[in-house]
Amino acid sequence: LLPHRRRLVVEPPLKRAADLGQVGLDALAERVDHRRHAVEHHLGVLRLLLLEGIEDAVHHLLLQALVDVGCRHIQVDEPLFARQVEDALGFGMEGLERCFHNVPDHVTRAVHICCGYPDYLDDEDYRKADPQSYHRLAGAMDALPIHQVSIEDAHCCNDLELLGLFQNKAVIFGSVAVAKSRIETVDEVVERIRAAQQHIDRDRLVIAPDCGLGMLTRDLAVAKLDVMCRAAALA
Repeated sequence: LLPHRRRLVVEPPLKRAADLGQVGLDALAERVDHRRHAVEHHLGVLRLLLLEGIEDAVHHLLLQALVDVGCRHIQVDEPLFARQVEDALGFGMEGLERCFHNVPDHVTRAVHICCGYPDYLDDEDYRKADPQSYHRLAGAMDALPIHQVSIEDAHCCNDLELLGLFQNKAVIFGSVAVAKSRIETVDEVVERIRAAQQHIDRDRLVIAPDCGLGMLTRDLAVAKLDVMCRAAALA
């Protein structure tokens, strides 16, 4: 830009100098834009390399170690797929495959798709995933080399047509909320389970809490699990 600015002072007419200045700005803008795209590309490649490293580490250091000591059920929790669907579809599914690579068929492999986690019990304003996220992810999840997909339902009441999108997987169905102190009634849970059974085979429906129970007191957790188990037996 500096040579063009000098020409603006010493070489009339001003229009010509201004034109030269504009060319300089356009070239700079184009160069900056090109470099921005190049940086974004390299960051994307770096991100994928880092993710591949993490996935391989999860497989070798964690999942394979669990298999080696005799674990028969392994669940990977994925907290961001439902909130970052494009990333999940773009490279996340491949990452899950890498995590479970060579885990033998006798080990039940499951993935939990979280919808968001509050900061405290009875928090109503925490960031939640789009209700359509599960629907957008279902096809790709159904094609993964896993046995079970774990979804939340108690706190969000999905459109149960979602269950019909899983043709090849068992669905772990969240039936009690884990971030609310209110204890569900047995009748409420039975009703929801029976509604779900209208959309998926009974033997492919597994009843569970929405997510982890870490926010609940021991008494609350026991009470909710008691309701859940009694409801599952009645449904």
